[in-house]
Amino acid sequence: MTSGAQGAAGSEPRAAGDVTQAVVLGAGLGTRLRPMTEHLPKPGVPLLHIPVAAHAIAHLAAAGVRDVAVNTHYLASALEAALPAHVPPHLTLRFSREAALLGTGGGIRAAWALLDRTRPLLVMNGDILFRPDLAEVVRVHRTRAALATMVVRAHPEAQRLGAVESDRQGRVVRLLGTPAEREVAEEWMFTGVHVLSPEVFGRLPEEGCIVRRGYRHWVDEGLPVYAAPSDATFRDVGTHAEYLAAHLDALDADPSTVAVHPDARVMPEAHLSRSFVGPHAEVASGVRLHECVVWPGTTVRSSATRALIGPFGVLPVP
Repeated sequence: MTSGAQGAAGSEPRAAGDVTQAVVLGAGLGTRLRPMTEHLPKPGVPLLHIPVAAHAIAHLAAAGVRDVAVNTHYLASALEAALPAHVPPHLTLRFSREAALLGTGGGIRAAWALLDRTRPLLVMNGDILFRPDLAEVVRVHRTRAALATMVVRAHPEAQRLGAVESDRQGRVVRLLGTPAEREVAEEWMFTGVHVLSPEVFGRLPEEGCIVRRGYRHWVDEGLPVYAAPSDATFRDVGTHAEYLAAHLDALDADPSTVAVHPDARVMPEAHLSRSFVGPHAEVASGVRLHECVVWPGTTVRSSATRALIGPFGVLPVP
């Protein structure tokens, strides 16, 4: 399906060469965001007025991707209904609905089957805000003749989180602690963005985690898996505090960020400070909001500070 779009903010990405298809992972449960995710799945939660996953799709589209498959599971219908309105007109959007969760490995395999298995694939998580230089990632992938290229970032707790360890040429030589005997030069954290060569498809697990059931075996076998470091801002929105912080950070980074959607209604006597109000929401007269996020279609009649407000009620954020 195709439809009109509202893109995500940010600098214009460079084209990602001939990698023009992608999978966006959108099947997660988002348990840490409850009760918000009792109404929308985490990739469908509004972030800067559009679904979180729409930011990933916009970044891919700006880099030249023309065909995207999104895997869905939890509240699948809600995500499948929310995304098409935010897809650029030149991009084809497909959905791979999972009756049972297939994990990242199985999810990528099933979604890739809807695309062209003979061409390389970009993969992005649909529940984070991250805009790496995809052209550079693809360049590394091509230059190294890699089977797979993992976009990584520096992190002080990389070992605790499951480090991706590379040699001085960027080749991944140890993953999740194995093989233990190999010499490493750098420790990284995997961002969930990667490029996969067509040869990977037959090696993907039918279910389960792509790192544990895919990458770990490929690295153990000595296959050409490479790390592509990125210093782009990485923002997870997995908790209420992270979700609010993502909005406030966007406002700090770009004061022109649209905080009140044009279709929102804010009464003249209401006072807003560093707050976001979604489309078709209403803020009543006399209400004062400071560092709040109001979901689409929500009516606010009471003042609040550092809160998320929607059909789930008012969630204070410490």
